[in-house]
Amino acid sequence: MAAIDSIYQIYEEETVFDEAGIRVRIDYSDPPDEENYYYWLLYKNGNYLLNPNPGTRDDLLSSDEFYDGGRITGKEPNTEVTLTAGDTVLVRQIGLTEAAFTYHDLLYEQTGGTGFVETPSTPIRGNVRNMTRPNLYPLGYFRASEVSEAKLVIQ
Repeated sequence: MAAIDSIYQIYEEETVFDEAGIRVRIDYSDPPDEENYYYWLLYKNGNYLLNPNPGTRDDLLSSDEFYDGGRITGKEPNTEVTLTAGDTVLVRQIGLTEAAFTYHDLLYEQTGGTGFVETPSTPIRGNVRNMTRPNLYPLGYFRASEVSEAKLVIQ
C-alpha cells in the first residue's frame, strides 16, 4: 500500500453540486504491479466525518485497477466536507484486502437509500461469525490494515 506523500488545502468555488469552501487533498504514489485497495477516513477537529452513500463511495473507496503504479494527485478523501481556518484535519489512508474492499463497497451501495423502498438487495456478510447462533449473521468485518496518516491545520 502507498503512503500519503503530501496533504494540502485548496479553495473551490461553488458549483451545481458542491458549495464553495476549503477542501483537503492528498497525493500518493501507488506501488506498481500489485493489486491495492484503499479506504480513506477524514477527521475534522478530532471528529470522524462520514456519510456513507452511493455518492461518497468513490471518495472513500478505491481500487488501483485503472491506475496501478501511477501517481495520484489531488485525491479528495471526502467531497462533502468543507473546512474553515483553524480546523485540524487528519486523513487516514487504509490498505484493504480485496474481500474487505468488496464488503465495504457493498455496504456503502446498500446503505445509500437510493430507492423508494430501501430494502437491501442481498444480505451483506462479512467475516465475523456468531458462534452461539450461527444462523444469525452479524454485520461487520474484522481486519488488520496498513495505515498512512497525514495531518494539516487549515490556514
